[in-house]
Amino acid sequence: MADRIKVLMLQAIHEEGILLFDDRFEVIAARDPSPAAVIPELDGVQAIIVRLAPCTREIIEAAPDLRVIAKHGVGVDNIDVAAATERGILVLNTPEANAVSVAEHAIAAIAALAKRVVFMDRAVRDGRWQARGDLKAIDL
Repeated sequence: MADRIKVLMLQAIHEEGILLFDDRFEVIAARDPSPAAVIPELDGVQAIIVRLAPCTREIIEAAPDLRVIAKHGVGVDNIDVAAATERGILVLNTPEANAVSVAEHAIAAIAALAKRVVFMDRAVRDGRWQARGDLKAIDL
């Protein structure tokens, strides 16, 4: 069998995502996503998977075998795309992967605002039971 492709994950991803990698890949998890901790782990790394951790110019320049940087999420603002482009490194993301979660979060936030959940939570924790009489929640 040919050498396995070495993939460095700067931050953990869901277990189901890891299961998609087969025996062609050697997936390793960074102990710490900071550039100072990542750079010593870059020997032979051909791919980096990031979530929110930065993939800086310093990291990119320290990885001579790097061919691809994949963002597990939307956007690439935490990746130095200019540095990757200069090296001919492909930068990928998953632009609609979390669309359902974002929509669910928006609905939850709307409901929480309409029912003044934060205000009521604080009142109950402070023992201000009479606060519910002050509540001016709205129905959705």
